[in-house]
Amino acid sequence: MDFQVGFNYKYDHLALKPFASFELGVNRTMFQHRIFPRFTIGAEYCLLKARNLQFGPQLCYSYSILKVNNSSSHANSYNEVYGGLYVCLGGKVQFKTALLTGWQNERYFSTYSGKMNGANTLGFTVNFGVSYAF
Repeated sequence: MDFQVGFNYKYDHLALKPFASFELGVNRTMFQHRIFPRFTIGAEYCLLKARNLQFGPQLCYSYSILKVNNSSSHANSYNEVYGGLYVCLGGKVQFKTALLTGWQNERYFSTYSGKMNGANTLGFTVNFGVSYAF
């Protein structure tokens, strides 16, 4: 739907690592001047931890909202539940990628029926990030 850029906080102490993130859609927010926020919570589990390598499954839930056009007073909302795998390379400075797939639900106002409707689909996301470990 959009390229998301944002911040992520992860509690990296044990094998189970909970995280939360806030992102903004680049195309919608910057170029179309419509704020497109996305909030995510989730956890990853480190199956393999070597000196500069971490690998394991990740599960997350995301919620985002977007006002599609100025002529409507209604906003579309998106719920996403994804699972997949992540790989993290590095020490203090880490490079991370994750490939996730799962359920995506869009809620939108239908001018035809005059009420909120929903659509479900199979979705995916690919995440790339750079982080610093304190």
